Amino acid sequence: MTAAEERNRIANVEGTRNAVGLANVLGRDAFTMSPRSRPPASTRACSARTCSIRDRSSTTPSTGRSSSPRSSPAPTIQLNYLGTIKLIRGLLPHMRDRKAGLIVNVSSIGVQTNPPRFSAYVASKAALDAWTRVVASESNGDNVHFTTIHMPLVRTPMIAPTKMYDSFPTISPEEAAELICEAIRAKPKQINTRLGTFGEVAYTLFPKAVDQILSAAYKVFPDSAAARGPQDPDERASTEQVALAHLMRGVHW
Repeated sequence: MTAAEERNRIANVEGTRNAVGLANVLGRDAFTMSPRSRPPASTRACSARTCSIRDRSSTTPSTGRSSSPRSSPAPTIQLNYLGTIKLIRGLLPHMRDRKAGLIVNVSSIGVQTNPPRFSAYVASKAALDAWTRVVASESNGDNVHFTTIHMPLVRTPMIAPTKMYDSFPTISPEEAAELICEAIRAKPKQINTRLGTFGEVAYTLFPKAVDQILSAAYKVFPDSAAARGPQDPDERASTEQVALAHLMRGVHW
């Protein structure tokens, strides 16, 4: 199996796992379709009226300087963007045929705040955001809608190796799940945090000033022990890092 085939396999498995997870939460009846209209087996669990696409966690471990030769964006783009739209493209025709559907994409607050060291991750989420905006206009006439959640930092096992995150303000997995449930109930265009919205507006109005602030943050937050290699059990966030993390609550550094 080539590296490209392996990446495709991982993307398909991850997408299907997420779909099955939502199916288990909402129940089998929410996804019942006639045998003739069923999508391929890899996407069958998440179909009919609602689909929540959690294209990886709301954050990913820091991989160091974005321009580093060892920091390839390809696997992240493959999983978070290409794998996700492959799943959506498998479901969308059936939703449009039924004239009813909602797709919830879990994006990241990073798309709005542009944190250093996460260029590949933010790019993969931003690409999905842009793709969603275009496809939403195409499917709106068929009563198929999209909701994007710009999720803040969530305390999941994925961030556990980065010990300095232990001192950072995060939301719980239960709170993240409630945001997804709210998206399904209310079907808004987006669900954002106040900080994420502020970051987006600030960059639109004062991009150079925001670059200077983020450059300072880049110096305050060095590569984590998880990014450097073996875990350091003694790694702790400094007072300066904790203060900045609380000031920009929910942003991953």
